[in-house]
Amino acid sequence: MKPPDIAYIATIAPVRELILAGSADLAYWRQRLAAVGLFPHDDSGRAAVSISAIAGRFRGLPFREVSVAVVVGERDDGPADAIYLAGAFNSSRLLAWAERAFFRTPYQLADIRLSEPPAVAAAVTVAGQVVYRAERRAAPSEPLRREAQTWEGRIFLPPHGARRELFYARLAGPTDVYPYDPADTLTIRPQGDDVLYWLVESGFAGHEWRVRAAAVHARSRTHPR
Repeated sequence: MKPPDIAYIATIAPVRELILAGSADLAYWRQRLAAVGLFPHDDSGRAAVSISAIAGRFRGLPFREVSVAVVVGERDDGPADAIYLAGAFNSSRLLAWAERAFFRTPYQLADIRLSEPPAVAAAVTVAGQVVYRAERRAAPSEPLRREAQTWEGRIFLPPHGARRELFYARLAGPTDVYPYDPADTLTIRPQGDDVLYWLVESGFAGHEWRVRAAAVHARSRTHPR
C-alpha cells in the first residue's frame, strides 16, 4: 500500500487498457531479478508476468504506451505485493523523454496501436519493424467475468548505476476478463538484449485478457528504495 505521506502527482482518466496476463520461467526471472534484490512471485511454479497496452491523454496530449511488468516481492518467502517494471514503450516523443529524464523509468519511443472495442489487439513498432503484436482472434463474446479491479502499491524500476528507485501507483477500473485462446496470436520480435528478448527467453505465455474501457491510473514521484 501507499504510505500516507506519499502523494499522487498525476492521475489519468479515462484510460483505455488491454492487459495480456501470463507467466514465464520462474528460474529465469529469479536470476535476472537477483541483481536488483527482488524475487518473482511463484505462481504455481511460474513467474507472473503481464503486458499492458493503454491509450489516454496527459494534459491534453494523447499517448499510447505498452509496459512489461513482473509481480515481485523483496523477500523470497515474503508477500509478492509489488511490480517490477522491466521495460516500456511510449508513442509520444515528449512523454518518453520526460519519463526517462524526470522519473528514470525505462521508456523508449515506439509507434503503438491499440484496437477499438470490440476488437482486442495491440502492436508495437520500432524503427519500422513490428516487435510486438497480440490479438484475441476469438469472436466477440461475453467475458468470463466482469469485476471492479484495483491494484495499489510499489512499482520498482531498473537500477541507474548504484541507485535503486521506485514509485507508487494506483491502477483501477471495471474489467472484462476473457480467456487466452489457442487461436489468439502473440508475436514478439526482439531487436537486441531488451525486455522483449527476456520475454522470449523466459517462455512467456498468455493466460487471460483483461480489458478496461475506462480505467484510472495515478502515480507518485520516483523515490529511493
